[in-house]
Amino acid sequence: MWCRRYSNECAYLALGAAICTRAARVAEQVHLRRQLWNRTSMRFQGRWHSIPDAGFSPLLVLACDTVERTGSYVACRCPRARCEKGNAMTRPALGVIFHPTFPSDALAAYARRAEAAGFDELWLWDDCFLPGAFTSAAIALSATRRLTVGIGLLPATAYNPVFAAMEITTLALAFPERIKPGFGHGVGSWMAQIGAKPKSSLQALADTVTAVRALLGGERVTLHGEQVHLDQVQMQLTPASVPPLYVGAIREKSLRLAGRVGEGTILTGMSSPAYVRWARHHLATGQAESGRGDHCLTVYLDV
Repeated sequence: MWCRRYSNECAYLALGAAICTRAARVAEQVHLRRQLWNRTSMRFQGRWHSIPDAGFSPLLVLACDTVERTGSYVACRCPRARCEKGNAMTRPALGVIFHPTFPSDALAAYARRAEAAGFDELWLWDDCFLPGAFTSAAIALSATRRLTVGIGLLPATAYNPVFAAMEITTLALAFPERIKPGFGHGVGSWMAQIGAKPKSSLQALADTVTAVRALLGGERVTLHGEQVHLDQVQMQLTPASVPPLYVGAIREKSLRLAGRVGEGTILTGMSSPAYVRWARHHLATGQAESGRGDHCLTVYLDV
């Protein structure tokens, strides 16, 4: 998983791992991250180890102008000069995930190991009938000092915007600038199973993100949509620094929506470099429609 603020001309590179159970595995991850940022072209000659007890393989996301993969080798050219913003260079952030199926009693130690290994972010998400993302985020944040925790994703129709804003406010007040909540459509069959399937998933997602942002900003919100109904609702306590809200998107309409209403977008696993470039185009269209500026892109990829 990797996240970076970008302009329309920026190249992307991402890398992540499923679980940090081996010191050598972590060392390879951190070494590769530093090499990829410090050089315009490099080769990684380590091995990607699958972790049997983790349930799946590590994550690797590569989305650059030029990418080659041969066996255990990865070559990437990422023109750093095009990623400049003014006179400052934005360093890419590297993160790992903690899957909802992993044991919750291991999360605190896992987060501490990730932080000690030099990772910037830890990402969680809500899956129905498994431990919740908000409480998991609180565990990870309490166990660490600097690690940013992302939630990608929360099913928008399963959360009333007020209660989502309440949970985000708690985390943002206790751990300022260390939480990145994200919303998505949710798995359709699960949403139908729990009675939360909307008539329009796009509209429900847009209304939820819009309402949550307004509530976090202290606004008095009235909104009567197909899924979201709020009447003169206002938070009594809001964070000084409002967290960026992410949107999970795959198809064209969702990507345009993410660019229009979100500060960041989460792309699904198996996102190829060509797909990321295609997605960026639609994100930029959405940004232009709303007049939004910088946008952060987070990418997962199973390997």
